[in-house]
Amino acid sequence: MNTWSVGQRSETGFVRAENQDRMSWIRARAADIFVVSDGMGGHAGGALAAQLTVETLQRKLADFASLDGAAATLESAFQAANDAVFARGQSSNPATARMGATAVALLASGNQVMLAHVGDSRAYLLDRRGTLQRLTKDHSLVQRMVDANVLSEAEAANHPDASVLERAMGQAPRVEVEVSGWLRVHPGEACMLCSDGLCGYVEDDAIASVMRSGHAPQQTADALVRLALERGGEDNVTVQVLRYGARQARWRRWVLPGVIAGALAALALALAPGLGLGLGWLGMQSKRFSADDDARRVNDAASKAASTTPASAAAPDARLVTLEARVQENAANQRAADADLDRKLDELRGRIDRMEKRLDAGSHAGAHVAPRAESARKAARTTGARAAAPSSQHQAVSAAPASATDAAEGSP
Repeated sequence: MNTWSVGQRSETGFVRAENQDRMSWIRARAADIFVVSDGMGGHAGGALAAQLTVETLQRKLADFASLDGAAATLESAFQAANDAVFARGQSSNPATARMGATAVALLASGNQVMLAHVGDSRAYLLDRRGTLQRLTKDHSLVQRMVDANVLSEAEAANHPDASVLERAMGQAPRVEVEVSGWLRVHPGEACMLCSDGLCGYVEDDAIASVMRSGHAPQQTADALVRLALERGGEDNVTVQVLRYGARQARWRRWVLPGVIAGALAALALALAPGLGLGLGWLGMQSKRFSADDDARRVNDAASKAASTTPASAAAPDARLVTLEARVQENAANQRAADADLDRKLDELRGRIDRMEKRLDAGSHAGAHVAPRAESARKAARTTGARAAAPSSQHQAVSAAPASATDAAEGSP
């Protein structure tokens, strides 16, 4: 039976004083629900908003017991979280006034997933072809400009208004929650949730490259966070990687750009005598662990025979000993052949990478888009009248007026 394996990591980064991101894994009876929330607001407001969002979703979804009406259940839970953040944000306390948060949630049951989100925290899917698909659309000003063909995706990534949100939790008494239908996933495919501390600094192609590595979900989450920190670490960064079923074999996850396909075929034929590449190569990959499996089965059989045989008759069957020795010898030979094949494949990949770089240098010179500057991100926070509290990463386009209520508490 296929199950979901999970890796997750959250880091403060090198610039901000505290981590205002929050994440959760809610294990309900009918499904697992994964949540990432990115707080916004001066001082402790952002952290409190994200904490309230996650805690409310945990409380509302912990008893999720039926897939019937799943979309309505997610919608209701998000509205409850919005109510909690909005109520606390109406305080006269400048530390929490007009605080808000983004949120993205993925509900997983068997091979089906459903998404709900508000703001610009994202969900991705790496499918079995190795293609990275964005499952959510940012509720932001620049995304609307992209949809209207005013900006390209590349221009939007570095736009000074990239962090201006049109929707966020806690900015109005009601929030419009975007909920998807059911999406089917296949064994070996992986979903990823993240705050904009990742997708705001690391382009989708680089994210896809890391996710194609075929590593365990925790290693993949660590690598994505590490990449975001290497790009400056100016923001909090949070990542959850969720893989359904067993990972695909490494050679199937190694996806080459289409422009290299013809060159790869010619190069493989040219190197075939030295690399041992022939019609049986793909079969070798699928069988590379079969010898070890045979050895384990023989050892298990021997152990079982020993445990049920009287001490006076404990001498092993000569045929079993011979078979075990032969299987172990075959396993050793197979491992040596695999190691040699891996070395030769690495050499082939290196040649193809160099060929790809030469092609890219000719056709995409100067196409690199630098990560957006933190100063530009801060400039985009103000929308209309400025709040009295210092701003964090985001500012919603519209914010409800604050009313004098009890002073809100600080960050939990």
